[in-house]
Amino acid sequence: MNRQILAITVATMAVAILATPVLALGPGNAAVNNPNVSLLPFGVGLANPNDIHHAWIYGIDKYVMYKYASDFQINNAYAVTDISEVAENENKWLFFSVEVAAQWMSYTLGVPYPAALTYMQANHPEGMYYKEVFVGK
Repeated sequence: MNRQILAITVATMAVAILATPVLALGPGNAAVNNPNVSLLPFGVGLANPNDIHHAWIYGIDKYVMYKYASDFQINNAYAVTDISEVAENENKWLFFSVEVAAQWMSYTLGVPYPAALTYMQANHPEGMYYKEVFVGK
């Protein structure tokens, strides 16, 4: 009797141990179940309730935060005039005008400049705030 209970317990634990990695992968439709998660072509994104968007970009070990200027103003943000200034200002809030934001989208994400400019003018005419942190090697 005790051996049967022990055998059933060991078999149940073995099945649980073997099934755990499969269950840890999570749902394939995570974006449907959680509207704050974005599975982007360049990385993974997360939108917080305070409208700050977080993104982890593949291949360059970069963590990015951005917020659209229509939501609120960041008083100590540095106004960028050219995207070459972004690398010099790691871990600081930067302000991108519509044109600079379109340049950044074109350079970083590979979106054609006219499409990026049209998107920014239509959806975020006030510009955007941006902050990046390198988390790599």
